[in-house]
Amino acid sequence: MKKLYKIVLIFSMIFYSTGCKEESKDVIVEEKETVVPTAPPVTVNTADYEIVKIEDQSRKALGKRSLSQYTQSELEKLPINKKILYRIVLSKEIKENQIEPTVEGIVNKLTSEDSEIDEIILWLYSDKDISNSTFNIGTAIWAPNGELGNINANIAENNHRDSYKISYQLKDNLEEYLALKSVSEVKSGLPEELRKQIFKEIVKAEDRANEFEQSEQDKVLAKFGSVNNSNREKIIEEYDKINEEAQKLMNQYKSTVFKKYNITEPQAKEISSEGLEKYWPME
Repeated sequence: MKKLYKIVLIFSMIFYSTGCKEESKDVIVEEKETVVPTAPPVTVNTADYEIVKIEDQSRKALGKRSLSQYTQSELEKLPINKKILYRIVLSKEIKENQIEPTVEGIVNKLTSEDSEIDEIILWLYSDKDISNSTFNIGTAIWAPNGELGNINANIAENNHRDSYKISYQLKDNLEEYLALKSVSEVKSGLPEELRKQIFKEIVKAEDRANEFEQSEQDKVLAKFGSVNNSNREKIIEEYDKINEEAQKLMNQYKSTVFKKYNITEPQAKEISSEGLEKYWPME
């Protein structure tokens, strides 16, 4: 009996040992590569714009040479460098990161409509009323290397555009500037459009007085014929009287404007200064 027990015990130990070996085999776990999803590209919407003026500044494609370096016959054979300036009013809500995609869209549109354009200048404004003066948002140039004055006969004739790029000159802190400009549109309780109208009428009042003064001075000169030592003092005396009368008229004309819009003289001076600083139209 003991012998049989020993045999069973031995077989049990062998079986247990073999099972442990099977279970102790290394389990190889296959590692999966972690894929991090990429974020979709950020798209920037372009801003609304209006082309308010187009100026053709085309000339002969001189390249880097000056006009004097060409003979007359050479000049006659040179192709035209089609150079166009566009004055463009952008949306007042435009953001800084919208400038470049908006300009690129404008340039693409212009060149697709006219493949002969060799140089494009864009003057960018925030307000149509100041578009007759220098740009206030900035400027962009589409040309070889982004610089004007590089168009030679080869580029003009064959429309080679490989070296073309757009260069920018933009207002610093543009969004802050536009925000402040928007706030300034209402001053002393007067909206900007009304202040512009007042400015025009103040200028007109001054012009009327100045025209009177000039007309009266012309009459004095016509009466005396010319200025000499014998009549100089008399002419100066009459000029002084005319100037006094012109000042009275100017004050009278301006006073009419002040009453019309219920503004004070300090308000009028502030409006006049603002109009001159911002190049408001005078007519």
